[in-house]
Amino acid sequence: MKESLVSAAENMGVSLDTVYISGKDEIDSAVGALRGKTDCIIVNNNMEVMHAMDDLIKMSLRSKIPLITANEPSVVKGALATSAVDCFKEGQKAGKMAVSILKGASPSIAAEASYNRGTLGECFG
Repeated sequence: MKESLVSAAENMGVSLDTVYISGKDEIDSAVGALRGKTDCIIVNNNMEVMHAMDDLIKMSLRSKIPLITANEPSVVKGALATSAVDCFKEGQKAGKMAVSILKGASPSIAAEASYNRGTLGECFG
């Protein structure tokens, strides 16, 4: 996953620094290492980080570094935005795909037709 992020960032002319956080006790030093070097922090759905999300949000706000997370509740707590998956919408798409396959459509064509990229912050509207 990191390689695809680095590649996508390079294609957009953006430099990507990665800092690994394996627990709550590493948040201060990780955010401190990014202070003054980064314009934004993006966090994936790593469970260790999710357990420490409240502290990460506090540090990002204190450091004035925008935080984009992979879960909607973080935005309510102070993160700038989310790029979360709407599980209900994904379930609806899976159901529609199943119906089209049961009606005779090729599974690969049905999957391709149902694929739709979400948008950053789609949870807001």
